[in-house]
Amino acid sequence: MLSSILVEHTTKCFYLKRRHSSIDNTERKITKIAREANRFTVQTMKEDGIGTAEMDVIHFVRHNPGTTQKEMWEALKIDKGATARRVARLEEKGYLTREPNPLDGRSQLLYPTEKAEALRNSKAEIEGSFYEWLLDGLPDDEKEVFCKTLNTLYLKSKEERRAGFLHVAQLVKEKHTKHSFVAGSNGAQTQKLIYLVFDLITPWNLTKEEENQLLH
Repeated sequence: MLSSILVEHTTKCFYLKRRHSSIDNTERKITKIAREANRFTVQTMKEDGIGTAEMDVIHFVRHNPGTTQKEMWEALKIDKGATARRVARLEEKGYLTREPNPLDGRSQLLYPTEKAEALRNSKAEIEGSFYEWLLDGLPDDEKEVFCKTLNTLYLKSKEERRAGFLHVAQLVKEKHTKHSFVAGSNGAQTQKLIYLVFDLITPWNLTKEEENQLLH
């Protein structure tokens, strides 16, 4: 009985808390802006005759010069035949070259051409133009503060990646544990619910009306 009451009150508590605080204050807007920039870049690159799938191949070869088609299809998780066709098209367009593999006469090594390297610069230019347009119109002081904050976030994310995402992974794990109800004895489940209720209501101040909502 106590357990079911706590479940009901905890549910109320969860929805009340959502009104008081946001799990992600950015609302993933950084991701959404980057997605729009990528869409614009892909659209522009297609006008130059380069599709998204071909860009993935060029990107892989550029970062792994001397790779083989086998290594590529295993890394990119694409079909063997599709890989061969894309490599052939990009070689025909002048973005890739093949050289004999001295360790395996049955395979060839793939290398990016100067044209492929220039394409990388072109992609960066297109993305840069998008962000230049995006910031255009902002007052200089706002732009300066925003760029400084953005750089701080970039450095923090880069440092976290180098650490293997240990801290953010721990945060995700803690949230998952905190909001998961594991099947067990009634006593253990009730104790988990009590801890969750206190954890939810402690950080914020409720109005009298909201307290009544929670307790009745």
